[in-house]
Amino acid sequence: MRILGIGPVGSLVASGKLSARERLIIADFKDQTRGGLLGAPVTQAFRVDFAQSKLVSPVEADYVHRVLRRMQRPDSIPVDLATAREIAQREGWKAVVAGELQQVGASVLVSAQLVSADSGTVLATARETARDSTGILDAVDRVSRKLRERIGESLRTLRASQPLAEVTTGSLEALRRYSQALGVQYQGNDERAIALLEDAVAQDSNFAMAWRKLGTMLVNAGERQDRAIEALKRAYRLRNRLTFRERKLTEDSYYMDGIGALDSATASLQSLLAEYPNDSWAHNNLGVAYEVSGNPTAAEQSYLRAAQLEPQNALTVGNVFSVRVGLAEFDSAAATLRLMKERFPPGPVMDEREVALLLGRRDFAAAEARLRELIPRYQTDPRAHSRELHTLAGTLAVRGKLAEADRTFGASAELADRRGFAGNALAEQAHAIVPIALYRGDRRTAAARLDAALGASPIERLGERDRPLVGLLQAAVAAGQQDRAKALLGEFERNPGDVPGRVWGSLRSSARAEVLAMGNGSLPLALAEFRRAEGSAACRYCVDAATADAFDRAGMPDSALFYYQRWATRGEWLWEVGVQNYRQPIAYFRLGELYEAKGDKEHATEYYGKFAELWKDADAELQPRVKEAKRRIAELVGEPTGQPIGVRPKRP
Repeated sequence: MRILGIGPVGSLVASGKLSARERLIIADFKDQTRGGLLGAPVTQAFRVDFAQSKLVSPVEADYVHRVLRRMQRPDSIPVDLATAREIAQREGWKAVVAGELQQVGASVLVSAQLVSADSGTVLATARETARDSTGILDAVDRVSRKLRERIGESLRTLRASQPLAEVTTGSLEALRRYSQALGVQYQGNDERAIALLEDAVAQDSNFAMAWRKLGTMLVNAGERQDRAIEALKRAYRLRNRLTFRERKLTEDSYYMDGIGALDSATASLQSLLAEYPNDSWAHNNLGVAYEVSGNPTAAEQSYLRAAQLEPQNALTVGNVFSVRVGLAEFDSAAATLRLMKERFPPGPVMDEREVALLLGRRDFAAAEARLRELIPRYQTDPRAHSRELHTLAGTLAVRGKLAEADRTFGASAELADRRGFAGNALAEQAHAIVPIALYRGDRRTAAARLDAALGASPIERLGERDRPLVGLLQAAVAAGQQDRAKALLGEFERNPGDVPGRVWGSLRSSARAEVLAMGNGSLPLALAEFRRAEGSAACRYCVDAATADAFDRAGMPDSALFYYQRWATRGEWLWEVGVQNYRQPIAYFRLGELYEAKGDKEHATEYYGKFAELWKDADAELQPRVKEAKRRIAELVGEPTGQPIGVRPKRP
């Protein structure tokens, strides 16, 4: 009968309705006898008896104590029915057993109930009477046996719930919100996850791990950075009440994104992995530390380990994809993206990864076409719409479509303003200024645009961590506003602004170098800073072209050629920022010139050709540069014209 699943003792394991040895928590028996001394020994006897079941496994006391500590309750308190139910709900267990002892004259009534953890519904009951104290243990044995006979049939009616996250909070509702947030984030819905985390900290203002996760997600989103840092600081202040794992993750997030102390963040993660070598979050975050420190190969291995441990998490698998794009492992990146499409729901982030792969391959025309498809599709999703407008504007600018890029940056700024993100709006205006100065050579207009933008939205009105200092500094450098660039650099030295703390160190070095390079007398110092930035850069691709330009202006063409060539051939870059590296067409054209000066016709024609292809659809005002590149190609592959080679004309 047990094998066939017949009757109340039929095997639910055999029928697949119940997993082997279902976990069950047994609450402390409520003792209403004279003296009240029987509750503890009867509870222990009942647990020992129940351990004989082949269907259920009573939860050990040590485990219960650990859960109580996460609930921020003393682990010495009695586990009554309400507490047992909350523990079961946190751990994803179906039911609890609650018992009671009642004095009836000289006799003792022993009863026990199987209760649904979620609803509190009584599923099964057993009662026995002991005539006196000498018969209590026999009565306990009979009650246990009866309840065990009925338990299989009763549990078959219940559906197991997912266990909630194992983090410290006294609020069950806050824990539910947090656990839901993790679930939707794992599926790629960051906006919903952030809203749920805001609900969680509203339910429990001392919920450290919810504050930590909220801060991390806002940093990743690039929005509301003041709120993000506030959340990380809040979590850090609460860290001493957390478990070891929670504390180390909280320290890592604060050190890495809050204050940019990568060494301290890495030490916290390594300490965590020494105790929990299979912690996927620690492996993922260690990968982030490696990547922003300029070691993408080690980052890839950490991300892969995290994805193996937690394959249902879109974030870890997404990091594998992104770092492979950065390493120019495009076939592997494409395979990872196919895997993600099979495993995770469709949506804007998934579609934007297709754009990321195209940008990694520097196929800007295809990226532009794909973005034009996505923008109307996700126009009602403000966060996705904002990302896609920003990326399209940068792609258009790199392709020399300055007029449309300017309009698109403007649309992106207006959207950010409507959403209440004044810092992001100012950043978009700054991005629009840089190509005006670099491609048109119109520093006066660029400076006037920057003056107007800062006049309308002074950075002093923005929260410190919402100030787009890097974008403004790049605009000031491009516009030739040396005093303003120095002032912005001074603030950036003390405040990361809207960039994550994790990249602050490397960006400070490159920012110093950019400002120093504005004055010819400071070029040796600028080159030293560029080398420092190169050693620590999260995006070395972003540094190479600027370093080459500085060497070029210092009259060191061989060094310039080395850095330009490395820029052109290396795949190592962060696609998110790479599209806003507006030196790309400049670098292609200058590579052609430098190779032409060396008499290397093959490479000169290659890079003039890359430039001409990149700007083939550029605005009419930029087409003379395309014609110039094609003329040079014709001369190099045809008969010499006698014109001097290597004369540097006005740069695009």
